[in-house]
Order: sequence, then C-alpha cells, then structure tokens
Amino acid sequence: MKKTCRAFIVRCMHFHLWDPVDQWARENNLVGKCDLISLGGVLKDMLSSDRTVRNYLFRQIDIAYNLHDAREGFILDHMECEAWGGIGAFKTAEQDFNFHARILRDVSDIIKAEYPDLLLHLIVIKMEQGRAIEFVEIAPQ
Repeated sequence: MKKTCRAFIVRCMHFHLWDPVDQWARENNLVGKCDLISLGGVLKDMLSSDRTVRNYLFRQIDIAYNLHDAREGFILDHMECEAWGGIGAFKTAEQDFNFHARILRDVSDIIKAEYPDLLLHLIVIKMEQGRAIEFVEIAPQ
C-alpha cells in the first residue's frame, strides 16, 4: 500500500528553529502529515548555479511529490540567516524581511516550473536577536 502525506516542509536545519517550527507545524495540523526537508542554507542552495546541489534538493521534493503524493508545500525562510550574512547583514529588519520574501518567491518560481499543480505556501520567519517571533505567509509573485 502506498504511503501518502498531505505536504512537505522545506526549512533551514538551524537548531534554534526546532521548537518554533514544531509549534507552528502543530498549529497548522502538519505534524505526522508531512515530509520534512531540513538542510543548512537550503534556499540558498536551491538558487545555486551548481546543478548537483540543486538536483539533490529537488530529488527530496520529488520524493515527497511522486512517492508520497504531497501536493502542498510549505517553504520556510528565516531572517538573520547565517547563510546570507546573519544578524548584521541588513541595516533594518524591514530590509532583512524583504530580502527573504524575494528569496522565497525566487525559489517558488523554480519549484512551480517543475511542479505547476503544487500549492506552495511561502513563510518568512521573523527573528529578533536569534529568536523566532512570528511566522508570516507572503503572497507569491
């Protein structure tokens, strides 16, 4: 019998996000109903020109989509991300937020090109001094 799940989550592996993401997943009824793709700098790597890296990441989405029938994806990116320079990389929190919103939209475009029927939710995790304070869903392009 084929095992199916509702969705997949793509998120940074950073340990300080574990509890807030877990709480968010519980609030959104995702625990036990989704695949989890969690790697350091995952969205930066999805935008990489290195096809080997991108292919590895898309293989994970392909497993969720084709093997587990996930037709919904939650793409999470967090402010103050070390992959993009960390806390001091932006002059303001608004610049940091807008940067991650753009990254999410760019990643969404790439995913949707491969999986046009996939429903994607783009989530910026607002951070304050290393603490997740809010999950904000943004509209795609």
